[in-house]
Amino acid sequence: MDLKEVKQLVGHLESLRAKRLAQQRELGRLILPSRGLFQGEDAESLRESNLFNPAANRALRKAAAGMTQAITPAGNPWFKHAFLLR
Repeated sequence: MDLKEVKQLVGHLESLRAKRLAQQRELGRLILPSRGLFQGEDAESLRESNLFNPAANRALRKAAAGMTQAITPAGNPWFKHAFLLR
């Protein structure tokens, strides 16, 4: 890849990110309002303006656990120890 192709790729990735940035900010405010600063935001104003509600965080953990369970076969180990392969 030359420099021109890299710049095109970076521009493309930034345009894809820009489409979702508003949604990411809203999710960040709902899940953990005191974490994650976006450009143009002040840490103190975030802490004072938003109250912490753990419901979104619990829902996210349950969704992640359900998706992990759905894609991981229950009978297969996640890894094998080296001493078992000898």
